[in-house]
Order: sequence, then structure tokens, then C-alpha cells
Amino acid sequence: IDVCENSPAFNISKLLAVTDSENGERLTWTIQNNPKYGSLSVNTITANSNGKNLTPSSLDYRSLVNHSGVDTILIRISDGINTSQKSILVNIQPALQNNEISSPQTICFNYVPAIINGTKPQGGNGNYQYSWESSALSASLGFSNVNGADTYAYLPTALNNTTWFRRKIVSGACYDTSKPIKITVVKNGLWLGSSNNNWHDQNNWCGISIPTNTTDVLINPNTLYEPIVKDTARCNHITIADKRHLVISGILQVSGDIKTEKTIQAEMGTILFNGTSEQKLNGTVFENRSVKNIIINNPSGVSITDSINLTGTLVQNAGILFTNDLLTLKHTASIGPAALGTNVSGNIFIEHLIKGGRRVFWLLGHPFADTLGLQMLRDSLDITGNNGLLNGFTTTLTNQPSAFRYDIFAGNDSTGIETGWIPFTNTNGLADNTWERHKGIKLLVRGKPGQGLDGIPAGDGKNGTYLPQPVIIKLSGKINTGDQELSLLKDKYARYHVVANPYAANIDLSNITRGKDIATNYWLWNPQQGINGGYTSFPFRSKNIMAPFGAFIAKATGNNYNKLFFTENVKTITPVSDGIATVNLDDIFYVELRMESDSIFWDRIVLLAMDSAKTFVDKNDAEKFMNNDVNFYSISKENKLLSIDARPVNNESTINLGIQTEEPRIFRIRMAKSVLPPSSTLLLHDKYLDKWTAMIQDSSYLFYTTNDTASQGNERFEITSRKKKTDTVVSKPAMTVKANPVPARDKIVVDYVAAEPGTTFIRILSLSGMPLKTISLGIQKQGQVTIPVGDLLRGIYLLELTCGSETSTQKIIKG
Repeated sequence: IDVCENSPAFNISKLLAVTDSENGERLTWTIQNNPKYGSLSVNTITANSNGKNLTPSSLDYRSLVNHSGVDTILIRISDGINTSQKSILVNIQPALQNNEISSPQTICFNYVPAIINGTKPQGGNGNYQYSWESSALSASLGFSNVNGADTYAYLPTALNNTTWFRRKIVSGACYDTSKPIKITVVKNGLWLGSSNNNWHDQNNWCGISIPTNTTDVLINPNTLYEPIVKDTARCNHITIADKRHLVISGILQVSGDIKTEKTIQAEMGTILFNGTSEQKLNGTVFENRSVKNIIINNPSGVSITDSINLTGTLVQNAGILFTNDLLTLKHTASIGPAALGTNVSGNIFIEHLIKGGRRVFWLLGHPFADTLGLQMLRDSLDITGNNGLLNGFTTTLTNQPSAFRYDIFAGNDSTGIETGWIPFTNTNGLADNTWERHKGIKLLVRGKPGQGLDGIPAGDGKNGTYLPQPVIIKLSGKINTGDQELSLLKDKYARYHVVANPYAANIDLSNITRGKDIATNYWLWNPQQGINGGYTSFPFRSKNIMAPFGAFIAKATGNNYNKLFFTENVKTITPVSDGIATVNLDDIFYVELRMESDSIFWDRIVLLAMDSAKTFVDKNDAEKFMNNDVNFYSISKENKLLSIDARPVNNESTINLGIQTEEPRIFRIRMAKSVLPPSSTLLLHDKYLDKWTAMIQDSSYLFYTTNDTASQGNERFEITSRKKKTDTVVSKPAMTVKANPVPARDKIVVDYVAAEPGTTFIRILSLSGMPLKTISLGIQKQGQVTIPVGDLLRGIYLLELTCGSETSTQKIIKG
């Protein structure tokens, strides 16, 4: 008998039938030799003969589980006198295995699917017969034979409906049916990729139809071209087959799920979630777990299920983002304006780049809703303080404190800003050692000898000669979202407050709402100013962009209307200037004077012409915070030093300017901004050399200081119309310089004429004064020179032409 392994029990009684002509005899069947690889239902059967053919009652054989081979059954029959024996050989054939068919498919309507391959089976008697069945109902119902399909693989005809297929195999006593596969037939949403890689080309899609918000999209495994999204693409669910990629440089709007793994390249693209039920964001679907921009427009929210890095902008138009502590904002990323009712639930890791190159202090704030401890910074920075390692600091020879918090009761407009800086005494973030919400700290970014950027020993650390490498700090916490309100205290002395940018985004400080008891100006610390950093003041109403983790200094003048109010509208996509922003006001006359030398910006003064202001100090002025290197300031009527001086200004005015420098230097005073009435006769007067310079925008005056105390101090410069020697007055720059075209693309043509011949050279500088190009022209008086600028990025630059003792500076635009 041939049977199949693991078959159910079967009856062998018919093999024991006998013919006995004697009616009524007692017959007995006895098992003489029980099977070795199976079992029988009984050991003895009795029956009375009927005088003809007789088959005994049921005798069932069941093979052992998972066994194949040949089994033997020996049976004896007797009527009491005569006996007979019979052997039954049971050939247990191996069960059929490896009956698998290829994967499910999705095809376009009326297309022929790929061939359904089957694996080579094993088991049975080694000879296999195949048949295929199909069903249009389900994976379990409605199957019928496919005519003519009798091979191990099967190529269906073109399909118009979703169909299930399965393969049946018969071999000897064994048979098996494979698990069915589903061939899904769609009329749209299937990427064919037959024309090119353009998602927005309808010829690449099934049904010649570009997907919409309700379309389920499948990127098939066998396409000639892989899709690229360069504009705005839409879909519901999107599934990307193995070894297929989707490149997004535009926007992909997803209403459902994203099903793939590491096959979406979105480091230059945007993912917009606009579903109506909660959507999942899994970092593993993206190459390098990285996305440039994420926009959430789903009232039910988005939940992050695996770690992801954001390099661009997170925008919330609707719903909550559940981070599950899995979101990292790289140092290039920010959180854009969030709509009312949105929120971020969970912690966010945020990276911040601190530029290297000089050993200076930085003012830092953080955008988190809770206080932090300095221990978060220790992985990236050496922070020193009293008791060194005992209090969590880095140990140095001196252990001088390098991290400071600001005590508003220690620094004021009588003792000065610097007296308010109090060193941290521990990094544990407890008690007075917390890095408070909405408040800035001062932190020294130090280098070490031998760690110069060029690999050459960097010196002894004095005057910023250590050159620390750029460093990225990484902090985490619950992010500030929505409106942020701060109250700034004031007592009998005005109070300075170090205020943090409360958001993980660039903000426009001119959009902050402030009470009337907050001074009209604020101060920034610029680590790149001078040699050791310096303070610069700004009017609140002048547009100025601050980066995340920035901080500024504001002053309270009263306690009744002493609030600063930040809204989501202060966030901006405008980039931060690479230097000190120029003051921009459109309703008054004003002048901005900058003191520079070579590539260094030292300091500046802003003179505001305001009839409502006073010549002595009032709320419209900004006092001068003294810098270590160079200070440039105006002097009020009561001899107070000012960095922003608001006063009535006319042609009869005289405004005294002062300068302080630690050592003799060559300087240039540049009119970075000059918005004066046409009738103005005001000039910059160097009283030490009795030279006059017109107050024309981008004109400049070159001078030097010496060991002669009269070459600096409060008597060196003034702005006035009184001319002591008419023949020395320069009503306009003696040298004329013209640069074309504007804007320039590949080159700039410069025409120049000077008063007399001299050594001539041209420099192109960044707005921060960093030299980018230098061209020497020898001894010239006039001429024309072409400067290639194709290698410069788009933006605004300074063109400086020097001929002998004359220098002219003007802005150029690279388009």
C-alpha cells in the first residue's frame, strides 16, 4: 500500500477479505507482527462466515508522525482448523514539501502580471503533477482549476480584477496545495516608471493619472526609472518595494502611512503629513534617518516611532507632534511658526554649532521649557570652576571659572553690566547653578596649545591666540512652544537682563512686543567683534535676526509695563547675517558709523535724529558697554558715553565722539548707513588732524592712533557743520569709484579716478569685513579693472579701493 507521511488513519479491512464455503464457521484474524512505524486500531477480529465472500470489520492503520519508509504488517486467519497468513507492506512516502510560489503582485488594469514561479517540490514518489487554481473572491473561497495550467510555473493572462492563485501538486499518495498569492489589480497609483523619473509625468503612472491625496501609491520593484519628486506630490498610503528608491527634493504630501525601509532620500526635501487620523513617522524609512523639512497639517497629530534627524524646518499647522524622545534637530534645523492649538509632546534633542577660531566668551540661551544643568555641555566643552572635579568641572592649572550666570541685582547702570556676571559653582543644575528658562549665560570657549586650526602650535593663549575647533553641543528637553512672556524687574537702579531666544528658530528681534518700561534699545555680545569679542547695541525697532541659542541684553526702566512678549510670529526664515546687522529705520534720519581695520570690525555708533529726544541721556539712548580692545562712542551733554545717541539734530548741532584703544592701530571710520536730509551740512571732523569727511553712505575716513594721548580719547572726533579751514573740507570723496553691472553674475568692471597717483589695490570683503579677494594694480591714478566673481555666493559684499592715502568703499551685489 502507498500512503503519504502524516496522512490520517485509513482502513485496510478490504485487504483481509476471505471466501469460506462453510456457512456459520467462526473466523479469527490475529495480528502476528505489529507494524514498527505505525499502529493498528485492534489486534483481533472475529466474524462468522456466510458461506461466501466475507470482509471483516474495520481495521485502521495510522503511521507515526513525521516518518517515512516501509512498514510490515503480518496477519493470521483461522477457522479453528485451517490457518492462512498475509503480509501487508505499507510504503510511507515523504510528505510534499517546498511547495511555495512567488510573492504577491500589484499590476495595472488589463496588464499581464509577472510569471508566478514555484519552487521545486520535495517528497512523494519523486514524480510530480501540477495544476493551478484561481479565485476572484478571496484567499479561501471560490477556487477553480485554470485550464491548461499544468507546469511548475504559471504565466497568467492579462487581468482586469484582483485575483488569487495557488498551485496544487500530486505525487504518488501525496498531494499539497500552496498558500495563495494575491495579484492586486489597480487603475491608478502604481508607478510604472516607463518614461522617465519624473513623478509629475502622468505617463509614468498606471491609468495615466498622477496620484492625489486619496491615492494609494506603490513603487513597483521592476521599473526602468525610479521616481523623483521635484515639485509637490500627493498620496494617501505609499509603499516602496525592496531595492527601489524615492528621491524627494520638493514636497511629498502623505495622508496615510509610509511603508518602506531606508529607501526614501529626503535630505533635500519636505514631508507633509495631512491625514485625518494619527500618522506615524519612522526614521528608518529615510536614508541616514534624515529629512530636511517636516510639515504637520494633521489635526490628529503625528507620532515618531523611530529616531529621526531633521536638518531643515519643522512646521506645525495643525495637531500635536509626539516625539517620544526620538527627534533630533541638527545644528542647521529650526522649528518654524506653529499655529494656535498645536504642540510638541515629549523631549527634543537639539544640536547647536559654536564656531571656533578664537578663544572668547559666548552668550548662550536655550529654547527649553525647563531649567538645565551645565553637565549637558561637558561632553562637548571644557568647563572650569572652583573645586574642579568635585563640582563637575574640568580640571586646569588655575581652575578659573569659565561659565557665568547673570545676577540682575549685581549689575546695573551704575556699576556696569560686567559686575552682574556670577560664576557657576557646580554643573549639577541645582539651586543657583541652574541654567534658567528664558535666561542667557556667559561661557568661555577655549582652545589648547598646539590645537591651532592649521595644525601649528597656537601660542600661549593670550589675546585669543588659542584657536579652538568648532564644536557642536547637544541639549535636550521639552521645547518652548506658543507665546512666551517675560517680566523684567527694576528697582532704584535700572536692571539689565540677559534674555534668551526662547525658540529653536531664528527670530526677528524687531517683532518682539515690549512694555513701555523696557528700554528702546538692547545689546548683543558678538564673539567675532574685535579680538576678544565686544558689545554692540541695536534699536528694538530695527530688523535684526538672532539664531537659536542666542541671547541679548535688555534693560528695565520701570515695573508697571515691564514685559517682553514673544509670539510665534517673531520666528523667521530670514538667515542670520554673517556680521553685525546694519540699522534700518524708515521714519527718521540717522547715521551709523563703524570703526574697522582690515578684516576686523571693532565698534560702532548710531546717531538718531529725534526732535523728541534730549541731548542728555534719556530712554531713547543706549549706554556704552565697554569692550576690552577698542571702544567708539558718542558723548552726551552730561558726559555719558553712548553707543546709540538719540537727540535733536540740525546743521547747528555738534556731537562729540570718542575713541579708546589699548594700543596704536590704523583704523577706518566707515559710514555704513547715512540717511540725512539733502540740506544737511554735517561732516565728520578729525580735530586731531583737522580733517573733514562728508557723511555719505559707504564713504570712509582712514586714520591712526599713536602713543600720543591726544590721538584718542574724548576730543578726537566730532560731527558738526562748523568748518575751521574751508580749504580742507571735502564735500565729496576725492576719489570716484563705479562698479558695474548691478547685480553682477560672472564679473564686475570697476572704473576709478583718484586725485593723484598712488599704490592702488582692490579688495572684496564680506559684510563682516572678511577679505575674500585682493587685486594689486601697482601705482595708478585712474583706470578700469575687471574682477571675476563667479565663485562668490549670491549676496551683498563690500568693494574697497585704496589709492595712496585715499580709500573708497561701496556695496556690490552678486546675483
